[in-house]
Amino acid sequence: MLGRSDQSLGHPLSALESTQLIERVEDALRARRPVYRIAEPILRTHQLLVGPHEADLVGGAGQRVWEDNADTVTGKIYGPHFEELARQWCRWHADPATLGGRPSVAASATQACSLHKAAHELDVVVTHKHPGEPETVLAIGEASAR
Repeated sequence: MLGRSDQSLGHPLSALESTQLIERVEDALRARRPVYRIAEPILRTHQLLVGPHEADLVGGAGQRVWEDNADTVTGKIYGPHFEELARQWCRWHADPATLGGRPSVAASATQACSLHKAAHELDVVVTHKHPGEPETVLAIGEASAR
């Protein structure tokens, strides 16, 4: 979208990543398909809510801004945070008997769908990798903060 080569973005992305303002997230099902996300929920809140509605907030219409943007807050601020908690829980706390094996990775993925002619986001994809064997998908799940 910026009209720049991937190589020219390497330094700015690594600087933002090292300060933990953004995070590089690898797709669980496709190698070398990273997505960069704003890591800090407070920054996400500013980008999605405070910045675009600053004049209304300064003018005292905070309650209206909050009510009008409830779906944005739930879907784009609480939702990603809850999805990450679900991935961490699957990776570190879920019983291997529940997942069908011991997880190696719990990540998100995007899967193309020819039926809907769109991509579907998979919130939780839990995989296991034995050395010398292909990676096995143990579980796929949806995480919703609603």
